Amino acid sequence: MATHTIGTVDHYLLVLGTLLDLFQMDTDPFPNLASPSFPRQQPVLASRATTTRRTAIHIPFPPNTSASVLIFLRLHDGELDWWLCYFVDIRFWQVIQMTTLPALRMPSILINQQSVTSQQRFTTSQNRFYLDTLHGLRQPNPSFQRLDYYDPSIREYQYSLFMTDESTKMNKIRVSWTDGSPDVAGCPADCSSGTSSCVCPVSVEFQAVFDRIPSTQELVQLKVGAFAPSSACASCGDVKAYHAGVIDKETIFEYQGRYYKNVVSLVHVAGKSFRNPPLFGFTETPSSRSAMWEVESLLEHLVTHPNTAPFVSVRLIQRLVSSNPSSEYIRDVSEAFRTGRYGDQVFSGRHGDLAAAVAAVLLHPEASSSSQSRGTLREPLVKLVHFLRATEFVDADRRELIFKELQDLIGQAPFMSPSVFNFYRPDFQPSGLPDGLVAPEAQIFEGANVVNFMNGMLSMIKHGGLSDCDGGLGLATETCGQGQSFTKAWGSQSEALEELNLLLTGGRLTNKSQQIAQAAYEKEGIQAAQEAIVLAPEFNALGDPRPEGSQRDDATEGAPTTTRAPASYKALINLYLGGGADTFNLVVPIDCDLHAEYQAVRKTAAMPSANLLEVSTVGQSCSKFGVHRKLPVLHSLYQEGRAAFVSNIGSLVEPMDKNDYFKGSKTTCAGLFSHSDQSEAAQTLKCQVRGSGPKGVGGRMADSLSQTQNLRTMSFSLNGRQTWAQGSYTSQVGVPVTGEVPTLLNYTGKRQLLDDLTRQKLGNVYCEEYAKSAGALVDSNQALFEQLANVSLMTSSWDAIPSGSEGKLMKTMQAVAKLIVTRTERQVERDFFYVELGGFDTHNEIHEVMDENFDYVNIALEAFVAELKAQGIFDAVTMVSSSDFGRTLTSNGKGTDHGWAGNHFVLGGAVRGGKVLNDYPESLLEGNNQDVGRGRLIPKYPWESLLFPVSEWMGVSPSDHPTIFPNLPNFNSSYILATSTLFD
Repeated sequence: MATHTIGTVDHYLLVLGTLLDLFQMDTDPFPNLASPSFPRQQPVLASRATTTRRTAIHIPFPPNTSASVLIFLRLHDGELDWWLCYFVDIRFWQVIQMTTLPALRMPSILINQQSVTSQQRFTTSQNRFYLDTLHGLRQPNPSFQRLDYYDPSIREYQYSLFMTDESTKMNKIRVSWTDGSPDVAGCPADCSSGTSSCVCPVSVEFQAVFDRIPSTQELVQLKVGAFAPSSACASCGDVKAYHAGVIDKETIFEYQGRYYKNVVSLVHVAGKSFRNPPLFGFTETPSSRSAMWEVESLLEHLVTHPNTAPFVSVRLIQRLVSSNPSSEYIRDVSEAFRTGRYGDQVFSGRHGDLAAAVAAVLLHPEASSSSQSRGTLREPLVKLVHFLRATEFVDADRRELIFKELQDLIGQAPFMSPSVFNFYRPDFQPSGLPDGLVAPEAQIFEGANVVNFMNGMLSMIKHGGLSDCDGGLGLATETCGQGQSFTKAWGSQSEALEELNLLLTGGRLTNKSQQIAQAAYEKEGIQAAQEAIVLAPEFNALGDPRPEGSQRDDATEGAPTTTRAPASYKALINLYLGGGADTFNLVVPIDCDLHAEYQAVRKTAAMPSANLLEVSTVGQSCSKFGVHRKLPVLHSLYQEGRAAFVSNIGSLVEPMDKNDYFKGSKTTCAGLFSHSDQSEAAQTLKCQVRGSGPKGVGGRMADSLSQTQNLRTMSFSLNGRQTWAQGSYTSQVGVPVTGEVPTLLNYTGKRQLLDDLTRQKLGNVYCEEYAKSAGALVDSNQALFEQLANVSLMTSSWDAIPSGSEGKLMKTMQAVAKLIVTRTERQVERDFFYVELGGFDTHNEIHEVMDENFDYVNIALEAFVAELKAQGIFDAVTMVSSSDFGRTLTSNGKGTDHGWAGNHFVLGGAVRGGKVLNDYPESLLEGNNQDVGRGRLIPKYPWESLLFPVSEWMGVSPSDHPTIFPNLPNFNSSYILATSTLFD
């Protein structure tokens, strides 16, 4: 837009008169305004009466409003139409800038499949004001469309077509077509053809939605908000109506204090129509107030969205009562959330009432059901606080209770959730539960957490409070006392046990558990009874225990079934880059046309060429690539021929391009671009199924090797229980990220107590999950501790591990190296390791975050590879990287957002490296055949492309390929790397 100087006094008087009307002013707001083009003339106000071509609008502004307004004014000057654009600071009543736009033609929009954006064009046939914002006006509808223009002939607000310009076409929106979308392949006669699109003229029509008073359920069809009418309601029922004798498009309906215009704005284009989408901000001059309105409208939309009530209800039920609520339970709690009432009890009576929802959760008949699937494993932090509150603990010195950093001890700590998705996934399915049931808390119910929790609870009971004595969870104390904090007078023995049962388990102790607690009390006192109860399944899980007559087998799960000597050894390590790593900055094409495209599309997110370590390859459109400067170890291994990059890879069900994606003609992954869903997808390789039900690809490989090949196999996770490492027959072994394996103190005595408490089989799946797993986890940790106790590594790289976050991954890789050393003692032939480094969700500070995280990866891999080489075992170990997804090629201004395809690496002594494998994308520019918007590239190759040859290298039987890779039949051999291509 070119800056325009006011050319005539009439123009100034016209604008001034309009502003005076607009702001209801009686004096000239611009006494100091002068232009070289014309002299100031008086009297200004007298000229208002002669300004016949202006149109006025009244907007109520709050006092002392700190904001600006952009005003578009259409002027007719002889044969020409002009739009004058005034940017006015209403705090000081000063015109900041004035520009002009010639009135060209009717607005046009760009149709691309079902996404619609418009080109910024203005009409000469309508006398409209275009306003940037409506300051001081409360938007009454969560689906409120921005009031874009004012029709002086109707003298009330109307609603305009969504308009944008080239810079915002990345923000495509889906629209609601009323009768199908136009055929983009064959542009209609009045449209011009573009690249995979048609540019068409449009018209906007306003129609009445109802010719009668709608029901409350029908009001959802009204998408346009309205201001409160000044007149009384013509019909004053549940839905109030305001009209002048007839219900038409000018009618306003009111329900629960919200006002809805009885109108739909339809955009007609190419013989089809869609409901006009809303617009809050203005492209050329963004306003903070507009952004606030839009955010508030979005929040209201999310709160009132039909999915919100059941989503919140499921989470509340899972935390408070049961991991697997029935649909009826969810429905009833959702209804309480929406209506603010439960049963005969009225709470607020409004939508979003958490009090009503919680009442429904706790009072619903299913909450007290005794079914075998009703219940949940309990969170360790909740159990800890529960015990302290139930026993009315008060520190002897009246000090605040201060815990150690519990996150790495028991898997939870206040305000220390590792991500916005909680400490565990809501749909986590451990291998021991029946199909279809979830146990979210089971994800942090692994060896180290369980042992540390038991030690902490036993220490607290023994020493009368929080300390670090005997594995306690408190801070260091000068002495370890034998406190009496939990041994106050409880009455008789039977009364004490009855009260403990009530306070700690809600009276759910089985007869067997009560007998054990009573025997402990009689032998060693009330503290021993407390120890027995906190180790019992009834304290560690919710639900009716449903004791059965049979007892558990003494055989240890996973015990060796043969004593033959181990065969050859191989290990696979999955280095998971949590958060969705921006791997288009991991390896970058250079010295070719693709590099120019990379720079053009990534802009501020692009890596400078000086920050890339050059490598060469063959078979790609670029012969040279650059490796991120913070990963010199990968660069070195690539040059040695022991590392390769695998490009254009990600979660796929079957091959597809963007046309397949938009048409919906191919099966896609569930929950695309979602962290939780795509993290599971990358670990199960069955992305069309949500959750961890299919088990992990690493676990399924382990199942095949142990069951079909009869190879002794173990699967480790060094980041809690993870889907990737879990099989149907192979149970993962948890190892702390620090590699420091805790053991149960007084193992012999307490292990026997635990065995007594968990020997009886229980009908409740959660009580049974604890009963059958707790002892096995304790035993597994004990065995690992003994195996690792005397391990010495061969290199000095581990002598100076950095503290804090910088050294966390290095400590984890040190633990992996030690576990590999123990392979002979463990008598294993195949090992699987899941290792994770989080923090790759680079919506902000992409370069700083990637530099920092890749630096952590580099120092860990340098030490690890050096150690494997020193052990002479590097040829038997392969590492692959993976992540939730790639990221957008385009920048959001500070970082990049959730994408799809990415680029990863594989390294190892048997890897045939020195190559960039799979076809790198042919183009990185927006609109390419893989781009579904904003540079979210559809992967050309599935994860199977890399992991199938890895599985063959590990020795997986071809007969098990359909089980391990269920989507493999959808891809022909051109999509899968040959084992001979990837390995020597």
